[in-house]
Amino acid sequence: MIGDSELGGTMLLLGASAVLSGIIDNIPYMATMGPITSDLVQAMGGDANHVIWWALAIGADLGGNATAVGASANVVVLGIAERNRNCVSNHVLPSPLSRRAAPAVVGAAARLEGVA
Repeated sequence: MIGDSELGGTMLLLGASAVLSGIIDNIPYMATMGPITSDLVQAMGGDANHVIWWALAIGADLGGNATAVGASANVVVLGIAERNRNCVSNHVLPSPLSRRAAPAVVGAAARLEGVA
C-alpha cells in the first residue's frame, strides 16, 4: 500500500492511529500496534527511534483526546462525573465532549501531516 515511501507510511499510520484510537481505547490499540509497527520499522531498516514510532504515539494520543472512550483517563473522568450527578451524555461521538474535541484533533492531525 505504501511501497517504499517512508513519508507515506508515516502519514498513513498517524491518520489511522488518530481515527482508530478515537474509536477504541488507546492502550489496547498501542499494545496491538506495537508489534506491527516494530515489524514495519525493521522492514524499513529503521532503528528504535524511527519516525514511524512517533507517528503511532502521536496519532494514538490525538485519537484518545477525540472521544470519551478514546483514553482510559477520559473513562475515569466520566465515571467521576456520573457519580457526582454531572453526567456527560452518550460517551461517544454525539457527546458534547466529542463535538468540541474532535475538530481540534482533526486540525492538529492535519497540521502535523502538513495539510493545514
